[in-house]
Amino acid sequence: MGRRLTEEDDKIIRDLYLNKKKSSVEIGKILKTSHKTVLNHLEKLKIPRRSLSEAHFAYNDKEYPPEFEDYEFMYDIYVTQYKTKEQTGEYFDCAPHVIDRVLKNLNIHIRDASESKIGVQRGSEHHNWQGGITPLNLRCREYLKRNIWPKIKERDNYTCQLCGCSSELHVHHIIPLSEIIEDITEQYPDLDIIKDVNQMYEIVIANEKFLNKTNLITYCKNCHLFKIHKYKKTTSS
Repeated sequence: MGRRLTEEDDKIIRDLYLNKKKSSVEIGKILKTSHKTVLNHLEKLKIPRRSLSEAHFAYNDKEYPPEFEDYEFMYDIYVTQYKTKEQTGEYFDCAPHVIDRVLKNLNIHIRDASESKIGVQRGSEHHNWQGGITPLNLRCREYLKRNIWPKIKERDNYTCQLCGCSSELHVHHIIPLSEIIEDITEQYPDLDIIKDVNQMYEIVIANEKFLNKTNLITYCKNCHLFKIHKYKKTTSS
């Protein structure tokens, strides 16, 4: 049995959990109580509990990748590009079991041993192939995420333009981003998309087609993935 916690302890719990990124077990040791008591107080304080993946990054004092909440991004890497959990883990500097949890949380089907060897559409053969994700695409996407998408959500009153809900909002490209970047880069045949990525990046983010806000619209996660992109909801094994 742990000791009875006070309102002052609640302030400490809030600070340790949210700011210091301590786990419920660590907080329990500091306050000389059980981790279950700490979890109960987190619920009372209406502080969302970290997922196991988030806890892994917090424990290692690393920032939790926002891509782990992005179905499209993870789907592209794991399904369309056919990266393994090991390769994806290397990209995010985390263990394969963390990627396993992320995929399950996003309801992305995880390949079994036989699927990993044969019988799976991969790369350009896959029905959702959109040219893959290059370093240039990643950097341009990050630029949009930081500088443009927040303005689009504000313009659309932070509501899905299909169903009107205001949670888990995504920004959708009516003309796909990969197509826009390809159209721009094709105008510079003397530049290599890999070797000259820095120069290409500066060209793309200054292009009017890339910055065109009329090509962007706000949808909630559910509408974006399953009504617009027509992804099928799968059940993890």
